[in-house]
Amino acid sequence: MPSPYTTKVCAHCGAPFQTRNAKTRHCSKRCGGITREGTPRERLFTKIVQSPNPDACWAWTGRVLPGPRGYGSLKVDGRETLAHRLMWELTNGPIPDGLCVCHRCDNPPCCNPDHLFLGTKKDNTLDALEKGRLFNPKGEQNPNAKLTADRVREIRSASGTIRELATRYGVSPALIGFIRQRRAWRHI
Repeated sequence: MPSPYTTKVCAHCGAPFQTRNAKTRHCSKRCGGITREGTPRERLFTKIVQSPNPDACWAWTGRVLPGPRGYGSLKVDGRETLAHRLMWELTNGPIPDGLCVCHRCDNPPCCNPDHLFLGTKKDNTLDALEKGRLFNPKGEQNPNAKLTADRVREIRSASGTIRELATRYGVSPALIGFIRQRRAWRHI
């Protein structure tokens, strides 16, 4: 049976090594290509593109956390650290307990220290609301709405069982119950 290992040459130090993964380019976790040589400050700045315009965002080009938020991250002392938080600490000192590092620019991968400020989670949420980032459309303005305001009024005044109304209006019985209890479409 052939060996599952392939011999490759390390892209960082040039040493030969064996691997099962065709994408592996470095010989081991101790190789300089992976051990994250340099101070956290040096490593942070190698992954940032600073704009000549001082008011512009500084783009993070390194690893980005999965999911919709898009925050840059890197490992510091074996722990995943958000790039903008590390920038704050390097520029301004430690982040007090209970505070977040917020973005004035609303651009999660931005690391420009002039765009960052400290605030509580409530401050961050209020900032997002003021800027219209937490738009939560109600009723017919919600793209997933299956009913109109008029139909909700009809449901509330209609006689019949929840199942009958659900069939008539093409929605779930649970939604009919929530509408009647004013747990859904409360604004009407």
